[in-house]
Amino acid sequence: MAALCLRLKLHYYRNSLRMNMLLIFIPLFTAVTLPSLLLLRHFNKKSILENTEQMAVANLSLSETNLLHTLDGAGKISTSLLSNHSLQSFLKTPPQARDGEDIAGLEYALYSTCATSPSRLSAYLYPNGGGCYYSDSQGMKRLIPGGGVFEPVYRLDGKTLCTSSSVFYGNTPGLSVARVIKSLDTLQPLGILVVNISLEDISAAFSDNPEISNSYFLLDGNLSPVLDGLKDSFSYGSLTRVRDGSVRIRTMDRSDTSYLLCYKSLENYPFTIGMLQQLHAPASLGLGSYLAVLLLFFINMLLITVGIFLVSLSLIKPITALAEMIRNIHKKDFQKIRTRFESTNEIGYLAFSYNEMTDQIQELLKKELLAEKYRRQLELSLLQAQFKPHFLYNTLDNARMLCLSGDGKSAASLLKAIGIYYQTILSKGQKLIPIEYEVDSIRQYETILSFQDSYEALITYEVEDEVKKFPILKFILQPLVENCLKHGLYGLDDGTISIAVRIEEEDVLYLHVADNGRGMDRELIDKIMEKGRPDPSRSFGLAATVERMELFYGKDLRFSIESAPGKGTKVAFWISHFSAHTEQENPL
Repeated sequence: MAALCLRLKLHYYRNSLRMNMLLIFIPLFTAVTLPSLLLLRHFNKKSILENTEQMAVANLSLSETNLLHTLDGAGKISTSLLSNHSLQSFLKTPPQARDGEDIAGLEYALYSTCATSPSRLSAYLYPNGGGCYYSDSQGMKRLIPGGGVFEPVYRLDGKTLCTSSSVFYGNTPGLSVARVIKSLDTLQPLGILVVNISLEDISAAFSDNPEISNSYFLLDGNLSPVLDGLKDSFSYGSLTRVRDGSVRIRTMDRSDTSYLLCYKSLENYPFTIGMLQQLHAPASLGLGSYLAVLLLFFINMLLITVGIFLVSLSLIKPITALAEMIRNIHKKDFQKIRTRFESTNEIGYLAFSYNEMTDQIQELLKKELLAEKYRRQLELSLLQAQFKPHFLYNTLDNARMLCLSGDGKSAASLLKAIGIYYQTILSKGQKLIPIEYEVDSIRQYETILSFQDSYEALITYEVEDEVKKFPILKFILQPLVENCLKHGLYGLDDGTISIAVRIEEEDVLYLHVADNGRGMDRELIDKIMEKGRPDPSRSFGLAATVERMELFYGKDLRFSIESAPGKGTKVAFWISHFSAHTEQENPL
């Protein structure tokens, strides 16, 4: 098996694009089409099931809307009776003071309010003092004997209780909306109002389609039937109340017939409605259907083969031209590819990307040439700064004067210091030197300056032992120290320069040069912090030092300047991922 797979893979890589498209698409089309003959009946049955589900959900939704409209209507009638003047006046009148005119006015108020509803509603009022007053064309309903029938209504404290009428009136079918009637003045309970919906109105809320077999049911909060339209006995206990308002659907068989059971719980009401929808058997496929599918299969196979040849022909030519031009990139031949395809087409987009890439390569080459020229210029500035003729001449002249005065020991010390100083900064052409060598060059620079009368500064060093052997870009401390002497401490007494080098956190090198001299104002600091490159004609100072370090350390370098007039200046650097820069080739 492994050998067969290997041979197929070798043939795939050797074949043309056209042949590989045929080898992939034709077996794939066959693998998809042939099983469809076996699955067609299954999908036909599934389609019938889905259509039946949609029809059942639509019928159930319509029935739900009608039933909610009926229940909401009964609730509105109950609410309107709360503030009815006749009802409030009647309940506030003591029982012994009520006469026939009061009772007639109350029942007329009940009748006229219920008459505003399209449903046939009945209203019953039970005052706290006893008695029953009603408006009901079908006759007075009898309460279930025994106390406590209205206890759940009192617990709701004015909210409506919607339940089966059998809760209050035994086996009487229908729905009842009950609530406590309170005094509008004192909010004290005065009695119970029950608005009843007849079973006929509830049945009318359910739609009836003569083309299909529909059986509807309505259950109360305990899943007991209020309206039972199922033809055979059915255990409603197997259902569950749906809390999230979604529709539950399941299939079931009854009397050799398949049905779809669809039910849901009403929103804001403790009722569950449902229906039983008959499932029709899927139509069987004949011989003609199978022959039609086979004919369609072969026609599709032919069309795919022709399409693959046409598409591959349009692909191979521009791809070959693009590949040939890519091969010439190493010869710096950046000719643009010409194509009739727009950039919205994949081939056109590929050609457009190639042309854009060549433009960017040419632009990068131009920038690299400019950067290389700038690096050479910066390197020349560094060499000029290292070999200042005036500085070297003064040092040698001081040594000559010491020799003439007979102080040969001091002259030897001075000449040794300048020799070590230049040996360190030259460092055999290397760009990286150990930190201890860089610090030692400052010590030698300090020794050389100590022989000049104008030098009165004190330099302190805080260099951790663990960093002394680390390589660092050379000649970065001396320009900063020279700036401190010339601009910060010149002419001042008790001038101090501090140099610190340490590992501040994991793989982050920190170093700073600070003085206690004149300081700088904010405007000068902002000018120095600008990212423009230094003018080569200017002296090699802070700006050029920062530029060299940015060229070498890139985005891993961070620096800051802290200064204020009369409070000195502190220049600090942070070099992240320092160990990654200790062995790299210096771009200068």
